[in-house]
Amino acid sequence: MKQGVVLFVLILSALGAYSNETGEDSLKNTQLQAGLLLSGGRILRNYPDFPDRSMSFFAGADLSVKTRGNRPWHYFLGYPEAGAVVWYGIPGNDSVLGRIAGICPYLGFDLGRPGSRTMLHLRYGMGFAWISRPYHRTQNPTNNLSGSHLSNVTTLEFMLRQTLAPAWKASAGVGFMHFSNGHTQLPNLGTNIPSLVVGLQYTPQVKLVTPDTSLAGYPRPLQFGVEFGLGWHEFGESTEPVGGAKYPVYSVGFMLSKLTHPVHLWQAGIFINYYTSFHHFIVSQEMYQNRQALHAATVVLFAGHQLMMGRLGLDVKMGLYLWNPFRRKYHTEIIQKPEPLKMLSSNKLGVNYYFFDPARNAFNLYVGIHIKANLGQADFTEFSLGCRF
Repeated sequence: MKQGVVLFVLILSALGAYSNETGEDSLKNTQLQAGLLLSGGRILRNYPDFPDRSMSFFAGADLSVKTRGNRPWHYFLGYPEAGAVVWYGIPGNDSVLGRIAGICPYLGFDLGRPGSRTMLHLRYGMGFAWISRPYHRTQNPTNNLSGSHLSNVTTLEFMLRQTLAPAWKASAGVGFMHFSNGHTQLPNLGTNIPSLVVGLQYTPQVKLVTPDTSLAGYPRPLQFGVEFGLGWHEFGESTEPVGGAKYPVYSVGFMLSKLTHPVHLWQAGIFINYYTSFHHFIVSQEMYQNRQALHAATVVLFAGHQLMMGRLGLDVKMGLYLWNPFRRKYHTEIIQKPEPLKMLSSNKLGVNYYFFDPARNAFNLYVGIHIKANLGQADFTEFSLGCRF
């Protein structure tokens, strides 16, 4: 539930860091951009027992700024836009799914030659949403998409953007919205909405500058890192059992990383996770007679990439379970649903905020938040603290 709030805070902190990096003179020339977005689609059915729904409609208003080139990452990422959308929507079934309102910080990328009248535009956002009618055991038992009011939302839009006048642009394309509370409260099938999107944006012209793009010092030497995580989840599958306790998940990771470019950091390593929910189930059901704590742990080998934007890193980790005994036994013997791919795949998606500029400092501390998943199913939401040296 709280992951959307923290993602929002982290991205706003990064935007604040961007402002600090650009300097006072540059900020005097910064101009706000404003826009409107309308989208229509239909929630994808991803489970046999699924609530009825009609078309979904969302409307949003956004404010953003255009990066100007004061930092090398602006140039290397094509001078992206940084902003936030406030929106309100009708999922398609008021009595069961209610209404949704939210705020979603985003980064937008023009894909093409700067200054062209017609551009492809990619926008990626993470934020949080308020769902008016989540699951309730007696008052709303058929909403198995979300068990909580507060939810994370991830958005992706791919649009064709056309300049109508020097300061006005229209856009049309396709989008995708995903809502999930990160398995912190069941049920949590998640809400997935592909849609058609149209928009209008006021974009005052800003003078772009070309920073010093010298790659002197790149690639950086290989670095060692350690990361500690505290996560939580509700034990069970996506739809049941509901109303259970929230269990902490403790993790520690050891990794090697290499900054090969101002915006590309590659990493590989190992994570050890200890699930208190697994241990509680093992003890209560007497699943293992010996080494119960060991069987409540998992070991994951991973490789990943961070897209570096100043002090903000968009973090993707793809992992493979080396040790996962409880899940294998639980799925094959207890719920009799083996799902071999989920027993192998362990992934993380999130953001890290660095205390120091990674382009200038070999030693660094960072905080982050991630959603950890098995294949595509959320497992737990995690806060992390890391060190790289």
